[in-house]
Amino acid sequence: MRSEAAVESMKLSPTVFGGPSFIVWSEAEGKERPMSVIKMKACLIIFLIVLGSFATSVLGQDISDEVRKHMDWGKMALESAKTPADIEESMDQFKQAIKLAPDYADAYYRLGVVQEMVNKDDEAMKNLKKYLELAPDGATVKEAKHLIDKLEYKAYRKEKAIRELGVLIPAGEFMMGGSEANELPQHKVFLDAFYIDKLEVTVAQYRAYCDATGKAMPDAPPWGWQDDLPMGNVTWEDANAYAQYYGKRLPTEAEWEKAARAGSNTKYCFGDSESQLSEYAWYAGNSDNMVHPVGTKKPNVFGLYDMYGNAAEWCSDWYGPRYYKDSPANNPKGPASGPHHAARGGNYGEPSLYCVYSAFRYNFDIASFKGVVRGNWLGFRCASSVKAD
Repeated sequence: MRSEAAVESMKLSPTVFGGPSFIVWSEAEGKERPMSVIKMKACLIIFLIVLGSFATSVLGQDISDEVRKHMDWGKMALESAKTPADIEESMDQFKQAIKLAPDYADAYYRLGVVQEMVNKDDEAMKNLKKYLELAPDGATVKEAKHLIDKLEYKAYRKEKAIRELGVLIPAGEFMMGGSEANELPQHKVFLDAFYIDKLEVTVAQYRAYCDATGKAMPDAPPWGWQDDLPMGNVTWEDANAYAQYYGKRLPTEAEWEKAARAGSNTKYCFGDSESQLSEYAWYAGNSDNMVHPVGTKKPNVFGLYDMYGNAAEWCSDWYGPRYYKDSPANNPKGPASGPHHAARGGNYGEPSLYCVYSAFRYNFDIASFKGVVRGNWLGFRCASSVKAD
């Protein structure tokens, strides 16, 4: 065939009908001959169809009408997005495109871009890498690599923040439980290493989270919002959402107790006598019935502040009053369900004898909370797992 010669010899010229034509090489006739624009367009359409089929079969890019529809809807939902639901709709459309065409690279790229926008970092990384795998020479490879670099740096910053603001609790066993009915039996528990925040989450930190996410602050306590006070009046769902937003989680009850005990087997981290409690905790005996700025009492030997008193702290587990009887020996995470989630640590209004010690577990009267547990006395701190290298 003389396709290269044909392309090289194309030039526009008038036809006998007065319209333009192309001069192309005729292999059969061994000479140049005119071709009308209409005929040339028909050939071009056929060429594009063949090229499209080639791209679909060779590059694996399904461009069916159904896939294209979902891609277009996803782009439109994103461009006109005014609410989080619009963003979710955009992601759903790109996911539908992927479901219909698992090898369609652009759908992975578009989905990854949106996921990065809404801090779904792990999913974004996965989809952007999939795009590069499917289309190593794609039109948006440079942009995809830039986003991956951004996500990797963000992950590094999160890990750095965890290491700077948290304390590493080493792996190992400890004795969990106490003498009250819901603290029995005392039992040996092994935990993997984990990080836990030095301080309770503050009002300033929670306000920054609300500003970033558009979430409203809860009702203020009688003493008002003060930046260095522990955040309170948050539900378990509020606390859990905050932790997840920053790439962390709430500690399990076992993690919380191990962190509070700080290597001790006594009632308090400093012994069995409450004589030193006021050095470590804000409680009914010294708080004037209000929370105080975080980190103003002594830390335990792990370097953790306010594990006793000030604000009580949400844990990740469901509460089970008899869970310890069947609790696994390794990394227990609580029962599958319960009347409410667990909380630990006592608070500013609790007496030392009954509520402010390492093993104490809250058993809320759900009726008095009308099914939603929250209060000015109830806050949280975050934890995170140690990632394997």
